[in-house]
Amino acid sequence: MKRYLHIFLATLLLGISLLSCTGNEPQRPVLAVSIEPQRFLLEQISGDKIDIVCLLQEGVNPENYEPSMSNMMALERSNAYLTIGQIGFEAALLERIKASRPELKVISSSKGIALTAEGEQHPHGDPHVWTSVANARVIAGNMLQTLLAIDPGNKDYYRLRHKHLLNRLDTLDRDIHKLIDPIKGSSFLIWHPSLTYFAHEYNLTQLPLEPAAKETTPQIIAQRVEQARQAKPRLIFYQKEFDARVVTTIGQETGLPIVEINPMAYRWDKQMLHIAQALANP
Repeated sequence: MKRYLHIFLATLLLGISLLSCTGNEPQRPVLAVSIEPQRFLLEQISGDKIDIVCLLQEGVNPENYEPSMSNMMALERSNAYLTIGQIGFEAALLERIKASRPELKVISSSKGIALTAEGEQHPHGDPHVWTSVANARVIAGNMLQTLLAIDPGNKDYYRLRHKHLLNRLDTLDRDIHKLIDPIKGSSFLIWHPSLTYFAHEYNLTQLPLEPAAKETTPQIIAQRVEQARQAKPRLIFYQKEFDARVVTTIGQETGLPIVEINPMAYRWDKQMLHIAQALANP
C-alpha cells in the first residue's frame, strides 16, 4: 500500500512541477495590425517569434467595419498596435484604445510615406499606401524597428529575414516593370480608387468610377461611360466588397474587360503581380 502511495505522490509532484514550468514559459510578444497585407509583410520578418492579430479580415469592406469585442480583447493582450495610417476605422478605434488602454503603444507602419491627395474620393490623402512596392519597403522598415524594440533578443533573426524580404520585393518590382513598361502611360478604370500609388509608381493613369457622394445615378453612369470611351483605358478593375452592378453596366457599354482584384488580400505580393499581368494582357 505504501508503495502505491509513494507512486501516487511522485506522479502528483511531477504533474505540479510540469504545470509550474509551463506557467513560467516566456510568452511570445503580440502585435496587432489593421489589414491583411500588413500581416503578410510582418510575418515575413517576424517568422515564428511573435503572434500577430489582424483586425480587418479579408473580404470585409473597411468603410463598414466596426471592431468586435474579440478585436478589442486582442488589442488588450497586444504589446503594440501597428496602424496602416489613414484608414477610416483606425481613427475611431484609436479613441477607444485611449479610453480602455492608454498605455498601448500605437505605431504607424506607414511613417515616412508621403500621402497622395488625388481625386474627389481622397482629398486629404489616399490611404491605400501598401499598393506600391516602394511603399512596402518603407512599411517593412518600420515593422523591423518595432520588432527590434519589443524583442531585441531576436534582433539578428529579424534583420536577416527583413533582408530576405527586401530581396523578394526587388524581384517583384522587376517582374512588374517587365509587364508594365511596354504599356506605360496607359490608363485603367477602377470603381474604388485603391491603386493610386501603384499607378504613380509604374507611370499609369487611374480613372475612378465611384462618385464621391456614394450615390450612383443614371446620369453618373452615363458620364462614366463617356469618360471611359474618351480615355481608352485597357480594362476595368473592381473589388468584390463593392457593388459591381455599375461596373458591369459600364463594361457592357464599352466592351472593356472586367477584372476582379483584392488589394486587401493577405498575399499582397500575388495581388500586385495579378494587377500587372491583367494590365499587360487585358
